[in-house]
Amino acid sequence: MAASTSADELVRELPRLIATRAGAAGVELLRFGLRSRWVVTERYGVRSDIHAGALAAELWRSITDPPRGGRRLSSEAGHAALFSARLGLERVSILVVPPPGRVFDRSTLSATAILVAHASAVLERLVVRRSMLEETACRVATLGLIADAVVMLNPQGVVRACSPAAADLLDVHRDAIVGHSLRDIPDASEMAVKLSQPCGLDDVVVAFGSGEVVLNARSFPAGVVARIDPVTPQPSQPAFRSDAAPAFAEALVGMDPQMVTARRTARHAAADGRCIVIIGEPGTGRRTLAEAIHCASRSAGDPLLTVDVSRQLAAAVETELFGDDRDGSAPGKVAQASGGSLLVVGAERLSAAAQRRLAPAGRPDGGNRADRQRASVLLLLVMERVPSAGALGELVTTEAALRIHLPPLRQRAQDIGPVARYLMECAAVHLSRSPLAIAAHVIADLERYRWPGNVRELAELIEAWLSLLPLEVTEVQRTPAHIRRALASVSG
Repeated sequence: MAASTSADELVRELPRLIATRAGAAGVELLRFGLRSRWVVTERYGVRSDIHAGALAAELWRSITDPPRGGRRLSSEAGHAALFSARLGLERVSILVVPPPGRVFDRSTLSATAILVAHASAVLERLVVRRSMLEETACRVATLGLIADAVVMLNPQGVVRACSPAAADLLDVHRDAIVGHSLRDIPDASEMAVKLSQPCGLDDVVVAFGSGEVVLNARSFPAGVVARIDPVTPQPSQPAFRSDAAPAFAEALVGMDPQMVTARRTARHAAADGRCIVIIGEPGTGRRTLAEAIHCASRSAGDPLLTVDVSRQLAAAVETELFGDDRDGSAPGKVAQASGGSLLVVGAERLSAAAQRRLAPAGRPDGGNRADRQRASVLLLLVMERVPSAGALGELVTTEAALRIHLPPLRQRAQDIGPVARYLMECAAVHLSRSPLAIAAHVIADLERYRWPGNVRELAELIEAWLSLLPLEVTEVQRTPAHIRRALASVSG
């Protein structure tokens, strides 16, 4: 869209630029329209009589014999200069009218011709770029409607497009793999080797991850298109919703090995039903992941209840979790979440007594009836660290719980670009404006920054860009001052 807007703006501004450069009274862009008439596409300054005598004859002549370097015209209507240009895919005539009583000299004609030629070349590049962007958008939109797992690679093995099903099967976010080699995906090296062969593939089985997939591919001059299918359908698991949103690839954007492991563990955890412990620094996406697991679990049809331990006193937390023991008519969220999910943020800060009461909810083999009822809750525990002692510490270190570690953003610098683009798209939709491109040198600075607030801090920065930068700005070209200062202090 940005390329299209730039091309249109150049066409609109060209008459003014020519008039300023040549000192003209008026400039018109003319194209041959219907019914053998010249149509004024753009005009700046005074209006000319394009159908007057010799002037009209010269315009018709310019169709078969375009003027090179400009042609001076004289008629009963006055003087003018005529130039021919190709603006994008269309050839037009440019009529330049001098001020009254003046005739353009040869140097003015030559300088104006150079300006017209330069503008034509720039516009042609913009139109070509717009065509490429439109083709890419069309390809991405088409693949987005395909239910199969389909990828499109260029001759070097770089992924040019990827369907949602393929991203899901490969356990990556589409933005994280498009533009990167298929070899960058963990466990996909054999697949990349097979798809690099010049001939097509028919039902070729290759190893991927802990299983196998079937490849069907067709080559064409610009690369290869491949469909990827599991060797056998995944086991029926009614407790797992593969179409749940947000998907794990959306919640955990990135190609860092720790993030790939986290996605796979989360997918398994949603179908498993055991207590799930998400460990990571604040702002790493712990809550987002917990919501994705809930949406993909058997509890998706029931509410996700949340208790934030860090924001309440110990007594208030216990009341919220277990209800008021003095009033049995006010059940806590553990009871309310029966059949659903319970998210406890900052669980390591629970008192020892609260940990002992909560731990049975995470054990599917509770010893008494009350414990078995609590085990019907999908327990999601968010922590900064694993407790060294206490009932939850024992629970987390046993097979009754699945642990997912989310690394801080500073430990996966290679993911900052894809994460920033994904957050930009989401925030742009929310704020009803076009996403901003981020200059390469700004991305480089973001990759060097420590990000104490992790992904949350990056999301807030992107939302600030979208909210504060004028609508005509299409690219972030300046690193924020606080990040520049932090980088300078480190390098100094």
